[in-house]
Amino acid sequence: MQFKNKEDIEDINFACEPKKSKVILKKYSPSRKNAMLVCERTDGTFTYGLYFWDLSDYEYIGHGFWALSSEGGFYSELKSAIKDAELEFKSKL
Repeated sequence: MQFKNKEDIEDINFACEPKKSKVILKKYSPSRKNAMLVCERTDGTFTYGLYFWDLSDYEYIGHGFWALSSEGGFYSELKSAIKDAELEFKSKL
C-alpha cells in the first residue's frame, strides 16, 4: 500500500490557514499516524490542530490523507496553546 504525502504534514488543510500562519510546533506520534500542529495566526494569537492519517477512502482515491480530528480555540499565550494541545494529543494516542 502506498501513502501519498504521509510525511509531508505541510500539506494538511489546517484550520489556521498555514499559508498565512506560522507553524510553531509540529509533533508526530511514535507510529506517525497522528500529528499535532501549533500555529501562530496573523493576528498574533495561537491555535492548534490534531490530525490522523486516514486510509478510509484508500480504495477510492488510492492514497491516505491527513484528516483533522480536533482543533483548539484561540490563545493569547503560546505556552497555553502548547499545553492544551499536548494534553489532548496524548489523550488520543
